[in-house]
Amino acid sequence: LSISSERYADAILLAVKGGPELLQRTQQKYFEKSTTTHPYLRLFQSIVTEDLDDIVQNADLQEWQEIFVVICTFAKQDEFANLAEQLGQRLEFQASVAKNAEAAGVEELRKNATLAYLAAGRLEKVVNIWIDEMQEEESSLLEDGDTKSGSRYSAHAHALQTFMEKVLVFRSATNYTDADLNVTPDPSTVRTYKLSNLYERYFEYADLLATQGLLKEAVSFLKYIPSDYQNAE
Repeated sequence: LSISSERYADAILLAVKGGPELLQRTQQKYFEKSTTTHPYLRLFQSIVTEDLDDIVQNADLQEWQEIFVVICTFAKQDEFANLAEQLGQRLEFQASVAKNAEAAGVEELRKNATLAYLAAGRLEKVVNIWIDEMQEEESSLLEDGDTKSGSRYSAHAHALQTFMEKVLVFRSATNYTDADLNVTPDPSTVRTYKLSNLYERYFEYADLLATQGLLKEAVSFLKYIPSDYQNAE
């Protein structure tokens, strides 16, 4: 009766006395009637019903910072990383759409996706963004004709150095541990590696360091590659 009369405060107060099940049904009825005319209440609904997946998947990405604050505040410890990753995936996808349409805001969307992945501790996700940026930086250096980066080799080395600095900062900031490094190799099975793109960059960077006589530093990067990864020997 209170809900049909839109006396929602009265309805919720009465439902509290009726127990958890009645309160849950009352809250659901309230949100069903109210979110169509007041979209912002969908945020409250996600928090109250503990359905944070809904807001992460469906909220307007222009409010991504508010979404991030919500999951930082209300997500359970065991679900935070997955929610932050989902938010990062949405931002990264939007960046790809903007890039293909040659629209503005690509760099900002990438940066925001990177921050979400950083919070989630998902190195395998952010590496692909940084590889794209590395290739773009290399092309930019070649187009600019900078005297320090005039050759393709120099431009690639410079971009690879920038890429590696980002990776090392990420690993340090998140105390990242690559689970594939601790797996005992099984010759009878074919393994897949979520960081295969990064391993290839490690090989490149180790080779670059070795050509400069920095053998100790080169070996330190090879240690980040599983022993049974292709060409790891």
